[in-house]
Amino acid sequence: LSSNATTSFVIVPQMRDVGFSFVPGLSRAGSLGTLVINFVPMSSASLLRVEALDVEAGFDFSQSITDPTVTAGLVTSVTEVSCEISFQTAPLQAGIAVSMPLETVTFGTPGGPFTFRLTTEENDVVADATILSHYFPGSVDVLN
Repeated sequence: LSSNATTSFVIVPQMRDVGFSFVPGLSRAGSLGTLVINFVPMSSASLLRVEALDVEAGFDFSQSITDPTVTAGLVTSVTEVSCEISFQTAPLQAGIAVSMPLETVTFGTPGGPFTFRLTTEENDVVADATILSHYFPGSVDVLN
């Protein structure tokens, strides 16, 4: 009976312990700052893709940089529905925590909820994927 089974779809593992943090004091709506991505991949991979799904929120990775000793091939793109950054990384190992800083990210305005999709890939095949919603702080303008 099992010899007649067919594959219907591939199950992509989800990352564990996914979160974002911001450098304190430098993260406010509309500013340039550092976004730190934390996660534990469930599969080994060599490419990390970060996609801001709420383009109207104003996130922009086009000026972003990361540690060149662990990444290469930084590529950014902006479409009508998302802003994306992807780069080759030092090998991501299954079950080993990763903390990846992205510097000079333009944070969205006016602040509020946003959604990111994170995927890792190995040989052009998705290894891990997850979607994370978070709340980004706004800003206050003080007038004299």
